[in-house]
Amino acid sequence: MAYQEGAASAGARALLIEPDVAERWEMPDGTTYVFHLRHGVKWQNKPPVNGRELVAEDVPFTFHRFLAEQANPLRYMLESVDRVGGLGGKPRYRVVLQNAAWTV
Repeated sequence: MAYQEGAASAGARALLIEPDVAERWEMPDGTTYVFHLRHGVKWQNKPPVNGRELVAEDVPFTFHRFLAEQANPLRYMLESVDRVGGLGGKPRYRVVLQNAAWTV
């Protein structure tokens, strides 16, 4: 998988969301998404990441860089996220996105 892929993507069939860099996700409550990253996904083989494995600690940097790009036409999708970071257990592969305003 390429490093620029998202956690999930729209599938070939209408309205189907399929795992991508995240092998699965869950929603433990109405305001939190927990993404379980695939093991073995590598960054490109260039500095500063030099082909190392993508882990949860990389997500906040990537997330904030995504939002900082004013011309990014998809930034509206993540602007409402209040918190992005790791979550206990195996934090190297678990990422949480949270927003108190989300309700399901």
